[in-house]
Amino acid sequence: MSVPGEPKAAVGLTVRGLTGPDMVELSAQGLTPNTAYTASSTFHGMQIPLVTFRTDAQGAAPQVLAFTKFFGIYGVSTLTVQPAT
Repeated sequence: MSVPGEPKAAVGLTVRGLTGPDMVELSAQGLTPNTAYTASSTFHGMQIPLVTFRTDAQGAAPQVLAFTKFFGIYGVSTLTVQPAT
């Protein structure tokens, strides 16, 4: 997954269906160090924030977890990561 303005970024995504909320797991590297980012997905044409996280001094976030009802609401292909505002 690409991140606007971050040409060296690499973001991995895993979504696991669970009983109750689903688990959304992100891992990222190559981002700007010590910076907040928000992962969002599209629902009925609107970007909905799912989780905000901060990178470490090397520009990585090795494991970011969020629990939400994902399947049947959001699409993996609509997930975006961008600097938090």
